[in-house]
Amino acid sequence: WKANYGDGAFFNNKVVMIGPVAPRFQDTKVTPVGAMTGPQLHLHAVTCGMSGAFLQYSGQRWWWLCSGIFAAWMVAKVRKIFTSVSGILLLIAGWSAVALWMLATYSQEIGIAAWCGAVIVTGGTGQACKWYSEQKEKRRLVGQFRRFVSRDIADRLVADPDRWRLIAAGRKRRVVVLFSDVRGFTSRSEGGDAAVLVAQLNEYLSAMVEIVFANGGTLDKFIGDAIMAHWGALDDGEESAFAQAAVRTALTMRTELARLNTEWQQRGWEPLEIGVGIHAGEVTAGEIGCPQRTEFGVLGDAVNLASRLEGLCKTFAAHTVVSDAVARHSTDVPWYALGKVRVKGRKNAEELYALGESSAIQTALGEFAIDHDGARTMDSK
Repeated sequence: WKANYGDGAFFNNKVVMIGPVAPRFQDTKVTPVGAMTGPQLHLHAVTCGMSGAFLQYSGQRWWWLCSGIFAAWMVAKVRKIFTSVSGILLLIAGWSAVALWMLATYSQEIGIAAWCGAVIVTGGTGQACKWYSEQKEKRRLVGQFRRFVSRDIADRLVADPDRWRLIAAGRKRRVVVLFSDVRGFTSRSEGGDAAVLVAQLNEYLSAMVEIVFANGGTLDKFIGDAIMAHWGALDDGEESAFAQAAVRTALTMRTELARLNTEWQQRGWEPLEIGVGIHAGEVTAGEIGCPQRTEFGVLGDAVNLASRLEGLCKTFAAHTVVSDAVARHSTDVPWYALGKVRVKGRKNAEELYALGESSAIQTALGEFAIDHDGARTMDSK
């Protein structure tokens, strides 16, 4: 007592806890910092009470939760799922580190479990909403694409939304454009039975569009009884392949129309006759329209020229008229050279070729004079 504790002076102004610590008393408790005996636990409690070292709970826990929900929702909106999930995990790890530092340094408890739980629930909800929105958009795009392109092209574009956004934004493309029109349908519609005309036109358009799709083409639009299609605006490839596909489409249209005419004549319907114009050139391709309705389309001089060539089918007694840019890629087709023709509305003459009865085409060519540039002009008839 005297040697170790100075007759009790050692205990002056100190808290003394007296109790058994021997293992046989079995007074040991497991704590976050290791095993402690009962007297040690009481001593720690008294020390904390005297020094005011109590665990402090944040009075603004709702603010922390709101911050976690907002942060998780913003991260969940990231397009790529890997980046989004990684961001949520980083948020949890970062908050956990901050919470442990606050607890160890300031005895401030800011709710690791509640905050992380809110982040996980919000992030999971955001991912689910994003997935549902993407699926809904894909279904909408599939329905939209399949109205004017073949199903395989539609599926590829929907599977790669980034590519579609690039295409829809607008870009210069070299494409092959096809126009097909029914001869004399407008005059027939004035005196014919409306129900019959609509049924016949629907059958015709359905059959022709299937041919366009079967040859990898894109249906741009219907212009009354006319069809506008193109190759190369959505899909990458060689111009020669697109030109051959367009010519193959025109030839198949002719064959299919002959079959339809046979069926229609058996029903007592008048047969139809069509003209097809094809040209290859540069266009501006993109999603065109207004907020209420948009469609993918192509614009440019090549489109106008293809339309003009379709109009020349009747003039030259041909069922298909193409430009040199198309004919040179389809050398296996028995083209009839029309020579240089100055199409109405264009300054320069174009080398044109036609398919049809040679005698009828030759007779039609004889009605045109040759101008000083050696070209036939629509104004010299």
